Amino acid sequence: MKKTLRRAAGASALGILFTLAAVPGVAQAATTKCAYDGNDRACATNNNNYTSSLEVCDNEDDGRNVTAWFGLSDGIQTYLTDSYGGGCKSSSRNIRVAWFVVAEQGGKDSPTVYMY
Repeated sequence: MKKTLRRAAGASALGILFTLAAVPGVAQAATTKCAYDGNDRACATNNNNYTSSLEVCDNEDDGRNVTAWFGLSDGIQTYLTDSYGGGCKSSSRNIRVAWFVVAEQGGKDSPTVYMY
């Protein structure tokens, strides 16, 4: 009986260890937000290590480019522009994104997305 209980306790502890090891993103949790202009979109991801990923995608074959403006946490602004076809444009920064907007060429800006 003692041997069976010991094995069960060992198996439970091992199961908990594997469960904790399999939880994704515990140490590297990130915040991702997106903004849309029709089917076009821009996204920003702030990582726990104070880096960020930026992306803009022109998903409409209408001849108008899509631009996203990103305000970084140090006050600097940057932008990415994408044209239809060939995949999205992306970039990485060693600083967090504070806010961003997206707009199609000749259109209005999306509402501002605040990251925090």
